[in-house]
Amino acid sequence: MPWRFKQQQAVQVKSSFKVNSGNMAKAAALKGLGYAILPIHACQEDINNGSLINIKLDHEPEDLVLYAFYAGRKYPLEKVKVFLEFLKSKCIELM
Repeated sequence: MPWRFKQQQAVQVKSSFKVNSGNMAKAAALKGLGYAILPIHACQEDINNGSLINIKLDHEPEDLVLYAFYAGRKYPLEKVKVFLEFLKSKCIELM
């Protein structure tokens, strides 16, 4: 799986294992098993205490996309709409 960057470039990363979880990628990096592209809010404490090192890249990683799935209805429930707006606001805060 390549690492993708905003500048429409990708780097094919050779690795002994792959994960699809930020938590697992962070755990592997903390164990010294390799590199991980992680959101700064998820690893700031580990950077501050020296457990992880922030490597500055020449290119920014591609933005991540969050999908929210819910049971289809002609008119979504108000609580679903409110929850989706909450998710959107939290994602904007994290950027």
